[in-house]
Amino acid sequence: VYNEFVINENNIEMKCKILENLQKFAGINNENRIAIVNNNFLNLIKKTMIDNYDNSEIQKFCLANLQNLALNNECKNIISNEGFFVLIKQAIINHQNSNSVLELSFGALQNLLNQNDNNRLIFLNQEFL
Repeated sequence: VYNEFVINENNIEMKCKILENLQKFAGINNENRIAIVNNNFLNLIKKTMIDNYDNSEIQKFCLANLQNLALNNECKNIISNEGFFVLIKQAIINHQNSNSVLELSFGALQNLLNQNDNNRLIFLNQEFL
């Protein structure tokens, strides 16, 4: 129900506030990160990133969530298998003039790649370099 509410929410400020609260929850500990991933919130983040590809505010909150979630190894693997490297790459391309989007994109990438050879291979195959 919460996922559907965020996806269907048209008010950008409200959507950002909800994503900010999710980000804070993910930043607390590994149990929260796993709960977020196991309760289908990655699909929410993915759909929100896709639907709002041109909105840097929403991209920032989605990327901050990914950055926090990628602190957990189990979550890293799920994130990489869900195609988020492509979405991060798109955020970098679409928001080249937004320092905060770029910082969060590279922070998420750093956490996803840290001590994870599988993700490093996926990263290289996405032609980031």
